Amino acid sequence: MSKLKELTENGCCVLEQVLPEKLTKKCIDISNKALENLSSDHRERNKSQGSMIHLADYPEYSDLIASPELMKSLENNFNFSDLRFSSGYLISKPPKSPPLFWHQDWWGWEHKSSYTDFIHQIFIMVYLTDTSRENGCLKYLSGSHRKRHKFHESKNAHSEELARVDNPNDPLFLNEQDEIDVPTKVGDVVVGDARVLHAANKNNSDNKRSLITLWYHPHYNQMTDEMRSRVYHLYARKSEDEVETDAGGLTPYDWEDIYKDKINFLAPDKETASPTPWQRKPNWN
Repeated sequence: MSKLKELTENGCCVLEQVLPEKLTKKCIDISNKALENLSSDHRERNKSQGSMIHLADYPEYSDLIASPELMKSLENNFNFSDLRFSSGYLISKPPKSPPLFWHQDWWGWEHKSSYTDFIHQIFIMVYLTDTSRENGCLKYLSGSHRKRHKFHESKNAHSEELARVDNPNDPLFLNEQDEIDVPTKVGDVVVGDARVLHAANKNNSDNKRSLITLWYHPHYNQMTDEMRSRVYHLYARKSEDEVETDAGGLTPYDWEDIYKDKINFLAPDKETASPTPWQRKPNWN
């Protein structure tokens, strides 16, 4: 099965050994530096994720965002018409930490095109250590990007309570019968449809498990003006109460040219319409 078909039908696939060792080593160094700056309060607020560090605060990640090896692999494996970048996070689970809750990342469910085969947004996951079920690898529910699931009805997905793991017995923390583990090696890249339901296993190991998540829009030129404006808002870290994102801090527009120029070809256009309403919860009719 081609990687494009895997992504379209299953909602997730792995591209093996895409990133060169030199780049992954650089990302590990940047990430270790970023994690040293974390407060204990940040860790407590994001106990399920481990950390939620916005990549724009570390312009050195520009080499990863615009990696020629990553761009070439995406071009060779998928029929993407116009790839653009919006944002990303460093998510690092400490040793002996709880699972990440079941969720999906798409915010445009109010638009009818979200219920079609069209892929508005993908996540690229870059793990900075080999992963397995033991240390908290990704897991997902195949096909959940294109059909109703009980988790879509949850009222607390992405909530502060879930992030803090106030209730470890919440169904969104539990294993699912049909879940698929995605073990990876350093240098691999996981590609997923933002709509697919995914989570991460507990980190039962004695070492941290760090992950960089990048969000791209593979057919940006085919999105509505309102959706493209929302992508711009994410890129520019606009402060809006209803948007579950880390507002404030640096944006790529604030970076020095040496970093900004590397990702300019992936930058969204400035907004031309009111952003589409922020809607995380699908309404399958």
